[in-house]
Amino acid sequence: VSTGIVTVDGRGVITSFNRASEKITGYSSTEIAGRKLVDYLPQLYKEKETNSGSRPMVWLTRKDGNSIPVGYSWTPLRIDRDIGESRVYTMQDLSRIKEMEDKVRQAEKMAAIGNMAAGLAHEFRNPIAAISGASQVLRKETGDDNPQKGLIKIINRESERLNGTIRDFLQFSKPAVPEKEWIPFATVVDEVVELQEQQLSGWSGYYRIKKDFPENLDIWGDSRQIKQILINLVANAAEAMEGKDGVITISVQEGEVDAEEMITVMVSDNGKGFSESSIDRIFDPFYTGRRNGTGLGLAIVKQLVEGHGGTVSAANKKEGAGAVIGFTLPLPA
Repeated sequence: VSTGIVTVDGRGVITSFNRASEKITGYSSTEIAGRKLVDYLPQLYKEKETNSGSRPMVWLTRKDGNSIPVGYSWTPLRIDRDIGESRVYTMQDLSRIKEMEDKVRQAEKMAAIGNMAAGLAHEFRNPIAAISGASQVLRKETGDDNPQKGLIKIINRESERLNGTIRDFLQFSKPAVPEKEWIPFATVVDEVVELQEQQLSGWSGYYRIKKDFPENLDIWGDSRQIKQILINLVANAAEAMEGKDGVITISVQEGEVDAEEMITVMVSDNGKGFSESSIDRIFDPFYTGRRNGTGLGLAIVKQLVEGHGGTVSAANKKEGAGAVIGFTLPLPA
């Protein structure tokens, strides 16, 4: 049985010690049998304890010195000609349960902090929008020879950056439930490229998208969210290549992953790749290696992919320079 069972005679001497008790306490039955319970497991030995039906919890000190939470109870054991009161103890290791309780409390705490932070972010958007609007008006009305022109440009640029950070944070804090449908993947990729050409000056002169998938390929997912995933991944790849003959390859594979039919999308580049210190952290919120990054782009990617029931991973190319980020999307049964 998984429950530890210990019997003690009327003198407090241990008379039996089952295998589960050995696992919980770290003591073997051969070394503890015939010894007094109070000398080895004093946390269990309480003279005034009564069998009230409740199951108290104590922090039990194991043989190795570590303390673990243990739920236990005892009841009198009637034995003829026994001196004093014999007892039978039952105990259970509550470490996993305590760990889960701590995780639930932490999740509740983080949810409360997230809601509060999202509310603050909403409040910040209005004054930042006002500052950005005012700076744009001043920039138009200020002559090119005005020495304040550069300062106004800085205000406008940093306001836009802050607004982008808040927008990403709000998207990360309250992700939408994906509305899945069959969508033409090539169309989504074309829309991503068109958007990048509008937002990044010199895109068409520096970067090239290589499509490694059938033109008639359809994938199962939320069109808007898949587009956001690709926008973030392509923007990161472009930043990593620093505009030097950049080739971004988007490839797709279909197959089984853990006995489930999946579409795997991979976005690779020929940039500098990930450093060993960053590759395990790139999906963490607010971690960034980019000069003007918010640290939320890849965190949002991970969140959106997991919302679809998929997984995301990153690695450096085995051959040649560059990195690859892949994500899976489950197909409908």
